[in-house]
Amino acid sequence: MDHRIASFGRDERPEGVCLIIAGELDESNGEELYAELVRLIAEARSSAIVDLTAVTFFSSTGIAALLCARARADIRDVKLFIEPSWAVKRILDITDLTPEFNVRDAV
Repeated sequence: MDHRIASFGRDERPEGVCLIIAGELDESNGEELYAELVRLIAEARSSAIVDLTAVTFFSSTGIAALLCARARADIRDVKLFIEPSWAVKRILDITDLTPEFNVRDAV
């Protein structure tokens, strides 16, 4: 069975707490992704960043996790920023979801 590998890390940036994700995101690690996003939003004061610049594969599981995280951030009045890799940006564009997120280039 093929298990995709992803790593999750944290960084404090001047504009807010950042979740840094690298590797491949699919159903094999979707629960871990969602748990990390929930934790990120819970720790955020006014903004949070999801750094996906090192993500090489991004499935519908990742999309669902980001949509749920955005809804949770809205409830907590946290501005959620997404820094996508080319692969993530392509999926967001294809699915017409880019306008749903605060997408920005990595700093």
